[in-house]
Amino acid sequence: MPLSLFGPNRRVAPSSFAQDENTPSTRVLECGDMSPLSKRGHVRALQTDANASPSENWVKAGASSDARVFRSCDSGRSLSARVYSGFCWIALLAVALWGTSCARIGNGFGSFVKKRADKAAYKIIESKQQQALGKPSPITIDPVRDELTSRLLVMTPRVDLTNDEVTTPAQRIALADALCIAMARNRDYQSRKESLFQQALSLTEDRRDFGLIWDASGHAELNREESGHGTPAGAGTEWFGGRSFAAGVQKTLFTGARITLRFAHQFAQTFGQNSTQSASNELSMGIVQPLLNGAGPLVAREPLRQAERSMIYEVRDFKRYQQSFVIDIASSYYNLLQARDQLENERKNYEGAMLSREETQLRAEAGLLPMFSTDQAQQRELESEDRYSNAKTRYLSQLDRFKFDLGLPIDMDIGPNPEDFRFLSEKGLVEPAFDLSAAIETALAGRLDLKTVEERLEDRQRQARIALRDFLPNLDFSYNYSTTKSYDKARVGVDFRDNSQSWELDLGLPLDWTPRRNDYRFALIDLAQAERALETRRDSILLEVIDSWRELQRARKSYEIQLQSVHLAERSVERLELLLATGDARTRDLLDAQDDLLNARNQLGATLVAHTIERLQFYNAIERLEIDPKGMWYEWGNDEATTDSR
Repeated sequence: MPLSLFGPNRRVAPSSFAQDENTPSTRVLECGDMSPLSKRGHVRALQTDANASPSENWVKAGASSDARVFRSCDSGRSLSARVYSGFCWIALLAVALWGTSCARIGNGFGSFVKKRADKAAYKIIESKQQQALGKPSPITIDPVRDELTSRLLVMTPRVDLTNDEVTTPAQRIALADALCIAMARNRDYQSRKESLFQQALSLTEDRRDFGLIWDASGHAELNREESGHGTPAGAGTEWFGGRSFAAGVQKTLFTGARITLRFAHQFAQTFGQNSTQSASNELSMGIVQPLLNGAGPLVAREPLRQAERSMIYEVRDFKRYQQSFVIDIASSYYNLLQARDQLENERKNYEGAMLSREETQLRAEAGLLPMFSTDQAQQRELESEDRYSNAKTRYLSQLDRFKFDLGLPIDMDIGPNPEDFRFLSEKGLVEPAFDLSAAIETALAGRLDLKTVEERLEDRQRQARIALRDFLPNLDFSYNYSTTKSYDKARVGVDFRDNSQSWELDLGLPLDWTPRRNDYRFALIDLAQAERALETRRDSILLEVIDSWRELQRARKSYEIQLQSVHLAERSVERLELLLATGDARTRDLLDAQDDLLNARNQLGATLVAHTIERLQFYNAIERLEIDPKGMWYEWGNDEATTDSR
């Protein structure tokens, strides 16, 4: 066990206080535990002159751990006022220092501490990103005040949420701007960054446990006792006081050894006609080295090793989350554009239905068409109006959700930029630069979550070995050294010639195997679960890549079909409009053709958006999607990267 500041088995060399003609001969026999601020010590007596009167004897007052002092029973009334005044000045000084410290903590100390913590955490994050990802990607948990978001919050007007009419938004934002805003203001994204930051802060404490740990303490007191009332000698007042301070450092080595070094000083003084002083100084050192159980870096370094590895896991998890987050925002943006495109198609369809109903009604009144054609046209107008109303509701709901995802006020008058959808339509489908076999190989070699599961398996294997070593006996070697020096005045110093040393071996036999047996069995079960988790993750990645690849092929085929459907529906509508004008077609045929054209256009846009989102999911599944700090993504092929965040 580490050596305490004042060991109970310490021997102190004899020392004597200064003497004068009024002071009895006094010698210290032994000292008890006198560590500052400890209430566990006990009082040791002093050997005094048998011929001295009791009023001149020295008696140790109070617990030795509080550095209580030897006092004289002489009253010394003439010094009372002066002592009390001095103590008041000391108290006032302490209050002034306390007030200054509080002011510093309130004004600048908190900022200083925050900067120190941020510097340590960000340094760890960048280091672990370099180790886990190959390059650092700076993040910050402080609010990001970018120019775009500030301008939007100040200049963008608000809308009336009770109004269900779709109007042209005051501000249109592109996808790149949406990603930048989301990474700066999304609440869930901010929470995940803070979780990563907190993990880094926790790692600083684990590292501290294997560094130099300093501590210091101090104590001061002034005592006044009044006694003797009602006795022939009369009342008397006694003043005595003292101070103590201690400082130490400890260090845990990777071998399992624990080293402590400590120094303590205590001073006592009495006030009166025979004012006396005494001081004691002690320097102690202790070393404890496990020889069997707990020895070696495998066991001793495990807490820090696991904390370092857990930080790497957290960096990988955050990277995967960041990629999924960007895909979710892009999906929300593209789906909103698709909803707006469908809304525009439904609006045009509704306006066309109204015109068709008016024309059909005029032609029926002129006797060119049967009257039931008017009913059919009116029925289609009502259906178109209902579809337009539903499309409007869907778009407004998606728009509000999109603002929420960006972390912007719901009543802010913003909307997506339709030019992004036009650009997407003109570009068409973009095929991934991988075939299925290359995609599977790339995913198994590069998936960050798969690497984490593999390394967690290594953790379980190592922990099983540690649990097995716990069956070893506890055999600890310890070395203790201490030296004490006493003075008859306030003085700090030690004499290494007077010292006490001890060498010990402590043996503990693990006769009760039940907890160790259970821990080892638990470790084996955790190991088996980790092996199955690795197999499960590999298979799930294979399924994810294959399903994503098939979905891309299906979306590509569907897009080609819908593209042909739009061309056919457009030709059919044009042909039936001409035939209806000559009376060679029915109104119902034209209405059906217009519905087919509307559905084909909506499906074409939906398929294009679905293929674009699935392509992002595919690159994320094979770990070839890179995200920069502003949300721009890069789709890495076999040889090069392409960017697309419009």
